[in-house]
Amino acid sequence: AITLRFQREWGFLLYALVLVAISAVNHKFYCRYVCPLGAGLAIPARLRLFDWLKRHRGDCGTPCQICANECEVAAIHPDGRINANECHYCLDCQITYHDDQRCPPMIKRRKRFEKASRLSRG
Repeated sequence: AITLRFQREWGFLLYALVLVAISAVNHKFYCRYVCPLGAGLAIPARLRLFDWLKRHRGDCGTPCQICANECEVAAIHPDGRINANECHYCLDCQITYHDDQRCPPMIKRRKRFEKASRLSRG
């Protein structure tokens, strides 16, 4: 049933208001520090057997910073490494990684391919 009355103790309201206030300042505070699912996912992240997220070896990070600036949870270091404990696997960095209009190594690869195709045509 839908009711317009608040039928909880004030402790619950205070808890919710504190979480909302902290989340206004610290992005995804609940997901990072309070959520049991996040804590459960952080444990296997420490025991990472596979490197799921692709990076351009040597090209990511230092000159570019696109992925690091776009990462909402700041899981990408300035040198291009991904901190698996902070990463939420939203895959936004992978979209940028495969975008040949935004990722500098992919732009170089695309231009090299276009130049080779122009030379082969004539």
